[in-house]
Amino acid sequence: DRLVTSLTTGGEVTSSSLFNVFDEAALDNFAGLGEYREQFLKAGAQEVYLSGSGPALFTLMKDKIRAERIYFNLWRQGLESYLIETLAGMEGVA
Repeated sequence: DRLVTSLTTGGEVTSSSLFNVFDEAALDNFAGLGEYREQFLKAGAQEVYLSGSGPALFTLMKDKIRAERIYFNLWRQGLESYLIETLAGMEGVA
């Protein structure tokens, strides 16, 4: 409930609000997922999250310029990436 409220009101989304029970299983079952997570971090992400049961990864950024920088860093590495904006205006990179 706190996550939904934060997203719909433009409030703070904390890393404790975002968790995925499939995180460890996905790392074990999708070859290279851990390496992609590391590339995401090296590109500038502070936190990297698993979407659904995987293998998609994403991060959330409040700063559009920083989100664009992460997106382009991933793109330069040849990784398929998307820059999106949530309805509440928080930038995301997937």
